[in-house]
Amino acid sequence: MVTDKNYELTFAKEIIDGLKSSPKELSSKYLYDQSGDRLFQQLTEQPDYYLYRSEYEIIENHTKELVDLFFEDTKGIDLIDLGSGDGKKTRLFLSHLYQNNYDFVYRPVDISKSVLEEQKETLNAEFPGMRIEPRSGEYFEVLKQLNTESKRRKVLLVLGSNIGNLDHQSAIEFLSGINSALKSGDLLFIGFDRRKSPQRIWEAYNDKGGITTAFVKNILKRLNKELGAGFETDKFLHWTDYDPVTGILNNNLVASEKMEVKIKKLNTTVFFEQWEPVRIAVSKKYSEQEILDLSESAGLKAIDKFEDHSLFFSNYIFKKKIS
Repeated sequence: MVTDKNYELTFAKEIIDGLKSSPKELSSKYLYDQSGDRLFQQLTEQPDYYLYRSEYEIIENHTKELVDLFFEDTKGIDLIDLGSGDGKKTRLFLSHLYQNNYDFVYRPVDISKSVLEEQKETLNAEFPGMRIEPRSGEYFEVLKQLNTESKRRKVLLVLGSNIGNLDHQSAIEFLSGINSALKSGDLLFIGFDRRKSPQRIWEAYNDKGGITTAFVKNILKRLNKELGAGFETDKFLHWTDYDPVTGILNNNLVASEKMEVKIKKLNTTVFFEQWEPVRIAVSKKYSEQEILDLSESAGLKAIDKFEDHSLFFSNYIFKKKIS
């Protein structure tokens, strides 16, 4: 369980704001605790869940080519990881960089200090002597600090199609925030889940083994454990819908009956009407033109693109567009 104070305060505020909003929603980032991490790992192994495997394939097949691009015309870089997740995809880069004695500093960024400390301990054991400098805080706050501290090229990693969890305006603001932190020569490497058969997308979020359902419901179990909430998870239905017109998939938990749920540590009670949904995660699927339009709106220029063999997923390299 994460225990550092800043994280706890942010967690509590976002939970209460989300459950008091209309419609109710909870951030997908809070799906991940020890149990959530384990369930997500199981999810990535399900035959229909293509997302993780597709991006892993891209990085695995193009590691050297990507590293060559990262180091083009420079001798050293700061590799900045904005939300590293389980770290397996990032490790493909780290292993190559470490084994070939590249000059780099690995800077994972997360709001939680304890998560970063655990990650550093694991990586120190795996890569003795590697320069690992975790930074705790909000992404853009940390990026501003790094701009004043380091003159080397920054290579930012945003893996896992996390941008798909944002609505259109928020995605523009996110990329614009990154753009404002980039200097000439800095690079952004970011993943996008692509539009494809609606049936294929639906199946990825509705696996036959019920792992997705358990994963999504884990957020309620986490609130019970960490905030003293009284959610009865069996009274919530996991429901997924995908709109091929907008390219947006919604993961919802729907209350099967009218209820009130006390959250002791927040000193509040949340009321649910029967069949009232709580949106847990939005996942936007992008066309190539949508990706380019999004980056254009944020002042970024695509300089390269990498895809898996099924064309399910794309990773782009962007740099700051110089007017």
